[in-house]
Amino acid sequence: VLLQLTTEQACRNLLQVLSTPQEGEVPPPVFEPGRPGPRVKVVDVSTFHPFKLMTWNINGSGKSNRAPKSFSMADKMAAVQQEICRRWKPDLVSLQECRGAEPLEMLLESYQFVGAAPAEHCGYVHLYVRSGLQAELLPMVCDCPAVLARISVCKGSTFDVAALHMVPGPTGKEARKKQFLSALSGLRPGSQLILGDMNVRPDELQDLTSIGQFHDAEYVGKSLHPAKSGYEA
Repeated sequence: VLLQLTTEQACRNLLQVLSTPQEGEVPPPVFEPGRPGPRVKVVDVSTFHPFKLMTWNINGSGKSNRAPKSFSMADKMAAVQQEICRRWKPDLVSLQECRGAEPLEMLLESYQFVGAAPAEHCGYVHLYVRSGLQAELLPMVCDCPAVLARISVCKGSTFDVAALHMVPGPTGKEARKKQFLSALSGLRPGSQLILGDMNVRPDELQDLTSIGQFHDAEYVGKSLHPAKSGYEA
């Protein structure tokens, strides 16, 4: 192409060809007048709101070793809540390793606190939904570190969610599967969402997702990579 456009006149000739009006017949309409057309609904970009989910292990009892000495735990928790409310703005939020069962105060400006559940190995699991959404807290399942809820996204449409923090470690495979099954037992069959800190190893993933025909929300990279992040270095 470049060899054909080596002179100014060659470029002008091409532009003239491209800008010359084309003559031709207007094609007939695909659908005949009076007959119903396809059911197409055009959604304006400004009115479309995807349902956004967020899960975050906030390590509520510690902070990064890279943080300056003047950066307190209060500063960290304020930063966490601002990230959620002002940057990411999810509709559904699961937090792990919260220090207590009480809701995070700044989140209550934009979110409804659904509930909390203790994780035996570390802190509490919290579940929040954006203000305006309806969430029904479901009964807790014994020995399961999960908050269970039923979320209404629009009139007549609901799904059940379990916010989990399963036991960590390479020897916890059977315990994690037991916790996963326990959480599922508290949810209604049908539309289900499991999110949180699963601590699942790659060899466990297929076994767990096949239990209820789940699909893993996979992403590239590692959320915990001490060697790179330096969080605990």
